[in-house]
Amino acid sequence: MTISPETKDYIKSVKLPHFVNTRHIAAISGMSTEAEKVLVANILAGNNTCLSGNPSVGKTQFMWDVIQSMVGESNSLQIREELHRGDIKGLFRYLDRNAYEATGRSDEAVKPKNIERVLFGIEEITRSGPLQNSLFAIADGEIYDDATGNFYRLGRETDKGRYHVCIATGNIANGDFAFAGQVDDALATRFHLFVDIDDMPRTVSDDTTIYLQHRGPRVAFSTPLSAEEQSKRLEQLLKAHAEITQRHKEPDIVEDAVLKYFSFGLDHCQKYNGGEHALVPHSKRAMKHAWPVMCTTCEHYDKLQFSCGAVKPAEPRHTNAWRRLRNALEAVAEAHDAEVKEEDRIPNLLETIKLMAPYTMQWNPYLVKSGTCMQNPGNAARGIVKEFSDTWSTLRDSFIREATLASKGKLYDTAERAKLKLGPADERTQLLSTIDASEKTKLFGYLREVLDDYNNRIQRGDVL
Repeated sequence: MTISPETKDYIKSVKLPHFVNTRHIAAISGMSTEAEKVLVANILAGNNTCLSGNPSVGKTQFMWDVIQSMVGESNSLQIREELHRGDIKGLFRYLDRNAYEATGRSDEAVKPKNIERVLFGIEEITRSGPLQNSLFAIADGEIYDDATGNFYRLGRETDKGRYHVCIATGNIANGDFAFAGQVDDALATRFHLFVDIDDMPRTVSDDTTIYLQHRGPRVAFSTPLSAEEQSKRLEQLLKAHAEITQRHKEPDIVEDAVLKYFSFGLDHCQKYNGGEHALVPHSKRAMKHAWPVMCTTCEHYDKLQFSCGAVKPAEPRHTNAWRRLRNALEAVAEAHDAEVKEEDRIPNLLETIKLMAPYTMQWNPYLVKSGTCMQNPGNAARGIVKEFSDTWSTLRDSFIREATLASKGKLYDTAERAKLKLGPADERTQLLSTIDASEKTKLFGYLREVLDDYNNRIQRGDVL
C-alpha cells in the first residue's frame, strides 16, 4: 500500500529546528532511520512515547521540536511536573461565568477545555510523584472531572475513535536500567515506546551542527506557526494517521506466527513444568515470580539467555503497538523515497521490535546487568531478535508452505500437501518436521497451533 502524495508531503515537511541526532538506530526497507523518524512515526501511529535518558541529552528540546513542527502549540498541551493535582484539573475545565450567573450553580457552569488537543507533552515524568494518577489518565486519554462527575475523552474524533498521543520526558538516574521502576507500573505501561537517547549517542557531525546554531543552553522555541498553518497541519496529521492505520490490514499468517513467538514461544520454559497441577505446563506466565530466579539453576541457560531466559512474553498491548509503528515507519521511509516492498514486512517488524521492546517488556535483570548487556535493555532486545531470526530462518520456508495450505483450509489435504512436496500430517501432531527436532526449536512448537487455528477458521467460514 503506497501512501498518498498528501501524506508524503506532510511527513517530509516535518523538520526539527534545533534537536540534532543522526545516529543510525534502525534500517527500514534499507533506509537508515534515526530517532527523529522514529518519534514522528510513533506519533503518526497514534502510540505514546517516553523520551528517556540522562540529563542534558536534549529530551525536552526533542519533544517540543516535534510537537511544534507536527501540529503547533494550539493543538498541543504542556504539562509540567511542578503542577499540583488541582492545577492539572484546571487545565481541562473552566467556570463559564454566564452559565453560573444564569443558574447560580457552579457544577452546571463548569465546562471542559483543551480536551480536543491531540499532542500532550509531559515534562520530567520521573519527578511527578503524587501526580501519577492524573498523568495516567492523560496518557490513557480520559479525564475525570470531579466537579461535574463527567469523564472527558481527550483528542479529536476520527473514524477509528479519538486520536490522542502523549509524549513524556524522563531521566534514568544513576545508571538504573529499570526505567519503569521510577514511575508507577500502570503509568509506565501506557507508553508504547521508550526512546533511550543514551543508547544513541550523537555523532561528531551532530555536535558541529549544534555548535553552528549559536544558541544558548536552554530549550529553544521557534517562531510559532500561524493559526492557519496549525489548523492545516492538524488536519494533515489526522488524515495521515487514518491512512497509516489501514496499512497491512489483510491477515498474514507468517506475520502472526512471528508475533506469536514473542507472545507464546517466549512463554515456554525449557526446563520447569510449572508445578504438578499447572493448567498450562511450562508457562512462564503461570510461574509468576519464580521467573527469572529459576533461570540461575537451569543448565540450559547459557544457550537460552536470549530466548526463554531473557524476558517475559509480550501481550497484545505490545504486539498491536509494534504493528502500528512498523506501518508508520514504512510510511516515513516511503515519504523519504525508500522503496518499501512486501517482502520487507517481516524484517521491518523485527527492526521495530528492537526499538520498542527494551523498556516495555519485563527483562531478566540478571541478563541486563551482565557484561553481555552492560545495564542496557536495548542490547537484550537486539540479542533476542537476532536469536529469533537465526532460528526462524531454518523454519521459515517449511512454515510458509504449510501456511499456504492453512490459508485455504487444506492443511490436512493429502493431495494438496503432495503438490507442495509436504509429507502427511495428522491433526494436532507434528506439522513441521523440524519443530521438535531439538531443544533449540521447542520454542517454536506453537507454530502447529497457529496453522491449525487458521485452517479451522477457514473451514468454518470465518471472515479473516
